Amino acid sequence: MPLKIASILKKPCKIVLAFKEESMMNSDKIKEYHYLSLLIEKAIYKISKKMEINTDIINTSKKQNDALINKIITNLKMKLTEKESLLLFNFFKIKKRATPNYKTRILVNTRVVACHSIYFMKDATGFNNFLIVEDFEQSSCPIQASKFENVQDASFLAFLPLPNIFGSACMFRSNTEERFLLSKNRKYYENVFMKSPAWVLNIYKELFRLVNDSGVAEKEDFEWFLRVVNKISSYFE
Repeated sequence: MPLKIASILKKPCKIVLAFKEESMMNSDKIKEYHYLSLLIEKAIYKISKKMEINTDIINTSKKQNDALINKIITNLKMKLTEKESLLLFNFFKIKKRATPNYKTRILVNTRVVACHSIYFMKDATGFNNFLIVEDFEQSSCPIQASKFENVQDASFLAFLPLPNIFGSACMFRSNTEERFLLSKNRKYYENVFMKSPAWVLNIYKELFRLVNDSGVAEKEDFEWFLRVVNKISSYFE
């Protein structure tokens, strides 16, 4: 979405990948989150090159960005009380431990909230006006961050999560076999195309149109669907 907007406006683009903040709250998956951040970073640069967009990525999983983030946290002078820390963790549906380490939890939350704050976006990107594209889980984090800042809200776009292939739940909360996966064979996508409700396919078609904007009218049948999904998959290879 931000790359598409940047290409239309012919503007440079800066993208923040806040994967380390996710891994800090899911410590058993640190390696997986780091690998995923590198994979997505690679895909973004490929898409940017194709769209001829000057793109800079701030991947918070990389150690070289820790100094910048720590400086922003300090300048923000943000302090979380124990109660606020618990509320944030409950908000993210993270189960309480029997003997929680409150100091660690507050430290983690301070970084998480700071990295989703307007102050962070302005300081890290150098932009005064910007668009924030969020998934459903993180879209309310800037709302939490606003409690600690007295600045005008940015233009937020809450990018709701895609449904799973059956339309029964959010894709990322579903079991693997219910998700829409990339880099699969023709038989897999034929199965998805047959099983998915029409409204689910329409959502994916709308998303695919952004990627496949060729300016030529095409019949949006299965063959079109397969071509576009293979094109998307290739960016992550």
